[in-house]
Amino acid sequence: MYCVTTMSAVSSSNASCSITVASTGMGQDEHHHARRSRRLDRRHSCRQPTQGNRDKQHGYDPGMTIQSHRNGVSVIQINLQHCKAATAALCKQIEGMNSVIVLIQEPWINRSKILGLGTLGRSAYRGSSGDGARSCIVAKGLNVYKLPQFGTRDLSAVRVEYRQNDVNTCAILASVYMPIDADIPTREVGQLITYCEQNNLPLIIGCDTNSHHIVWDNTSNNSLGHVLAEFVASTNLEIINVGGKPMFVSGNRQSVIDITLATPPIAHDIEDWSVSGEDSMSDHRYITFTLKRDRKLLGFRRNPR
Repeated sequence: MYCVTTMSAVSSSNASCSITVASTGMGQDEHHHARRSRRLDRRHSCRQPTQGNRDKQHGYDPGMTIQSHRNGVSVIQINLQHCKAATAALCKQIEGMNSVIVLIQEPWINRSKILGLGTLGRSAYRGSSGDGARSCIVAKGLNVYKLPQFGTRDLSAVRVEYRQNDVNTCAILASVYMPIDADIPTREVGQLITYCEQNNLPLIIGCDTNSHHIVWDNTSNNSLGHVLAEFVASTNLEIINVGGKPMFVSGNRQSVIDITLATPPIAHDIEDWSVSGEDSMSDHRYITFTLKRDRKLLGFRRNPR
């Protein structure tokens, strides 16, 4: 049975302090132009598989399953394509997990209501109560507060609290859908990035970009990809994707359009980023990674500067 998503309103005192938000620019000064040039000209290196069959080379290992991590927060990123079956498959995946955050694009909706996600033991958060939600976030086993000041049909953001090194800490996680027929990134995405920069808050963004660029390991570029790559290069966001594994697969079409972005130093707390081989019942594959609760610096992190 599928139930209507339940929303929990959060006061501004619980979510975050009230701060004036300014939109970000596209790097109009010489410093930003230099940073963009260095990022886009650099030939980034990717971790390529050295063995295994073709399925494993593309990241679709049938034996690979999504698991919960005791020492970290499990994060899943998925576009459900407004599909009931894909929603049911996701709920089955997270049923046995103790703590998880799911960054969802294009959830299953009916008459403006998100269905099948909010139920006992987990909560669903959407950016806007308007028609046609194209993003939401599901949380289980964690202290999570909605950030309604940034919410739109294409952007949902929450503040997640957890302990790291025996100290209470927090991070901002966002689910973003970037439609083909709109300017990217939206004003609200820029505002969220600025808010996190001004308040020294770590930020992780899971997004369906609908765009192609070699910076995030796609095999080709398109106009939307050039715009988004320019924008990312003007910020301090890191691209977490590694390996060039396509997560959008429809017939003979394969592409890398779903990306994970994070600000330092939380980018170094992200481990085991991968494209799952589990059947999602969607044309998009699950992206999974772990947000470590105990700080452990990684030896390699790609930055497209």
